[in-house]
Amino acid sequence: MLQSLQMVNFMIKAETLKDIRLAKKWSLRQMAAYLDISKSAYERYESGKREIPNPLEERIRNAFINYNGTLAISIDYLRISFENLTAQQVITDVLNMKVVDFSVGGGNEGMLYRESLNYSGFNYIRIFSRDEIDSVGSLLQISGRGCRSFEFILEQQSTDWATFLYNATFKKYGTVTRIDLAINDYCGWFDIGTLIEKAQNNDVKTRFKSPHAIHGNQYSGWTLEFGKRGNVFFRFYEKDKEIASKLGIENYDLGIINRYELQIADTRKAMQLVNDWVIRDQLVESTYGYFNRYLTFYDELPVDKQGNQVQLEFDDRTIWEPWHYFVVNAKAIKFETIPEEISLERSLAWIQRSVAPTLKLIKQVEALDLNHTGLGTVAKFIREAELSPKQEKLFQSIKDQIDSEIKKAQLFEETH
Repeated sequence: MLQSLQMVNFMIKAETLKDIRLAKKWSLRQMAAYLDISKSAYERYESGKREIPNPLEERIRNAFINYNGTLAISIDYLRISFENLTAQQVITDVLNMKVVDFSVGGGNEGMLYRESLNYSGFNYIRIFSRDEIDSVGSLLQISGRGCRSFEFILEQQSTDWATFLYNATFKKYGTVTRIDLAINDYCGWFDIGTLIEKAQNNDVKTRFKSPHAIHGNQYSGWTLEFGKRGNVFFRFYEKDKEIASKLGIENYDLGIINRYELQIADTRKAMQLVNDWVIRDQLVESTYGYFNRYLTFYDELPVDKQGNQVQLEFDDRTIWEPWHYFVVNAKAIKFETIPEEISLERSLAWIQRSVAPTLKLIKQVEALDLNHTGLGTVAKFIREAELSPKQEKLFQSIKDQIDSEIKKAQLFEETH
């Protein structure tokens, strides 16, 4: 019923108000709190004992009908440092995983870490070590893809992000040095082009001294950025076009439309946000609080009779309606997880993207060996080469995935 009412200026009736509340699965008290009115007043409106006043009717229409799209928050990047734990202890005591599932990899010179342990041979979930792998002082780093894989692991462990972070920070004394959160927009709440236009026209107020940045194009998608990467940073971009560009397709109907990201790389602020999450269960409110404090988009400046813009201070300007309800709707947004196992499909995609071009180059080079110049020895090099421990781990991971797919196929044949 609610979908058929979008963007229509109809009269809000008592039964419609009740339908809206029940669709949200809210109590009378929650609905009243959302509308900033008393519970008793709301009960009179929903029961039809009292007519809904025009200002409240407009607020209801905007909050639940005109701006009632699907938005959800997910964690997209995480770094936690552990001064008193080795990399192996982070795996066993923090991640609750097995060391045997990790392989030794390179370090990060910029952060002064010498070596790392990488889950399944990929660089999605990594634990860096300052000295040797068994020395104290480590850093856990989980990338965007790593977050999806770790959510699958958390699901298998019958736990969640909040419990994991509580254990990592309060029990194991880890310090969150960076956390990225993404608001996934499944309805096209904002048009990124409109946000860029407002930024170019100075219709946005920020707390940053540095100017905004614009990247991209109409094919791979536009991106609008605010802030400083080492502190607080925002990114608004067309996620559907980014995915379509990477897949080499023109169809943008991929579920998610836009993504609005918040990156916090200031340790104090990152720890405060995590505390708000695990102690007060206010992740959504804290995340939207950053958007609200650091950015505000406004309507265009009015013009006088001569067609000239009337210059006004931001405090005297009208907040752009979509932005206002984007922030207001923070009360209704949920945290989502998208568990994703490191699959055979992903492994093969990596081989296709990163390995196959090199193999093709080798074959083309060998084809040039018309005069027996010795280039044919490349094949010999390949035969005599030895895999590193990381490569062995990656091979075993792919082999296990293939074996699993074969077992599934055999079971299907036996069943059917």
